[in-house]
Amino acid sequence: MDTQITQRYSKVDLLSVKGRMGRRYYLFYSMVPLIFLWAAFSLMVSNHGMNVSSGSLFSFSLITTLVFSILVFLTIQRCHDFDKSGWYAVFVIIPLSNLIYASILSTNGLNRYGEMPVPAPMLIATANYLLIPLLMASIVLSYFL
Repeated sequence: MDTQITQRYSKVDLLSVKGRMGRRYYLFYSMVPLIFLWAAFSLMVSNHGMNVSSGSLFSFSLITTLVFSILVFLTIQRCHDFDKSGWYAVFVIIPLSNLIYASILSTNGLNRYGEMPVPAPMLIATANYLLIPLLMASIVLSYFL
């Protein structure tokens, strides 16, 4: 009798507070919106200097709200992956805390929040090694330009 246990995976849903998200997915999907937010801020300041119009400020506020909403959703799923309540996502307001969330090991197998998330493809894993230096370099360069 051949009894082979196969691992079942749950899909990753970016705009949900249910389910789990692995470390590689979390790091990638939490860094990309922050890079866009930083780019929007840099463009706004470079185009207007310190005389930012109220329309530009309102647009930037909407973008910031959207980015942080997405970041909270992602962080809740990440907390579920290491079997903690989604309320731990409130610490995402601390700058670069997403790097800490991405470094915590996942719970193997099934936990109270569902099955393991689908493993990230190699493209996302490779992109993670490029995104962190890109974000840091863009922050440093923005001070010199």
